[in-house]
Amino acid sequence: MRAYDIIGIMKGVFIWFVIVFLLIGGFWYWNNKQGENFNLPFSGVKQNNLQPTSTPTPAPPQNSFSQQVLEILIKDYLAENLLKPNFGGKIFCDYYLYGYNDQTAYLWAHCEEYYPENNQLKIGSGLSQPLKLELTGRKEVPAIVNHTFIEDGKNYEQSLRNNFPEELANQAFPGYPQEKLTNSPHSQAEVYFKIN
Repeated sequence: MRAYDIIGIMKGVFIWFVIVFLLIGGFWYWNNKQGENFNLPFSGVKQNNLQPTSTPTPAPPQNSFSQQVLEILIKDYLAENLLKPNFGGKIFCDYYLYGYNDQTAYLWAHCEEYYPENNQLKIGSGLSQPLKLELTGRKEVPAIVNHTFIEDGKNYEQSLRNNFPEELANQAFPGYPQEKLTNSPHSQAEVYFKIN
């Protein structure tokens, strides 16, 4: 065999190697763009076994926070962290929970300050808006570690969509009517201050 024959064979093998390499690379790129995973025994691509996350709902998976525990945490957190009394009164809050998962709760918060004057309830400061709460801890010991207010005004819709999953943002966009709250701040204040 002549030297130029060996060089020709090596060039052919090299060209086929490059073609196969480009095909495998192209297949890998296409596979990643499609969001699917294939088990290729000859490739270095590892199969991703993570399941896609779903939109949070009030009915959690078994290993999630208990909704009852979460609701107690939310009630305590809102009254202590969202609003400061400006008239020397007490803050009362109620909320509507749109959904949650192990890391985040999405809700509409309605808080009002009340104080007694001449045996009547007077209202002070208040807020009513969507809110995102950050959760941490294990099932047995959950905690709320932070909150994010949704901006109001012209940035309201974009801020809501940046912080809420799409389906929940659509639910929260029009607001949540105060009359639909099950335990309104006014009712709580009447009981607390014993005013009928």
